[in-house]
Amino acid sequence: MCAILSRINQKSNSMKPQNEPLALIGYEELKGLIRQEIEAAQQRLEAKPVHDTITLADVIDLLDEHGMPTSKAKIYKLTSACEIPHRKYGNKLVFSRKELREWMEQQMK
Repeated sequence: MCAILSRINQKSNSMKPQNEPLALIGYEELKGLIRQEIEAAQQRLEAKPVHDTITLADVIDLLDEHGMPTSKAKIYKLTSACEIPHRKYGNKLVFSRKELREWMEQQMK
């Protein structure tokens, strides 16, 4: 909302001297400014990359959200048997969200 008011101020300031009061704008002009701000915000959100890599705690939450409750010990057992897609980063286990979703779909068949 602040960005919209700032644009309104800029628009009215460019048309009027600084010492005059702010002029009201029409409904359609305000609607257009709001639409522009919403589209700009959506583009900024879409531009942010979503990290595919998740931690062990995130895996447990993800599986639980999809009706597959499990424990840390069970995840360790699955990784040691290479039954769940994973990678090691140093001594840490990391998982790909995309690969896990594919794995979950296979487990549900």
